Amino acid sequence: MHKHRKQADGKLRASDNWQKGQPRDAYMKSAFRHFMDWWLEHRGKRSRDGIEDALCGLIFNAMGYLFEVLHAREEAPRATEANPKQIEYGS
Repeated sequence: MHKHRKQADGKLRASDNWQKGQPRDAYMKSAFRHFMDWWLEHRGKRSRDGIEDALCGLIFNAMGYLFEVLHAREEAPRATEANPKQIEYGS
């Protein structure tokens, strides 16, 4: 994952910044890109980073998305006590 630390502006992100999580949409978009790379490799075509990176990226994003789902589920009971209308599931 170290080769993916370089950001669009050229700066390096912290090596542990993945621990902060990200929005589910970001996980989904990234997972879709990695899935498409995996599909290309499966069909005998070359992808940007190869099949290993595609599969690892897909797994990373699926696990990150699952973490966010479980975290939201864990936080939901506490948040509903404060404001029951504030929680949206599946978004």
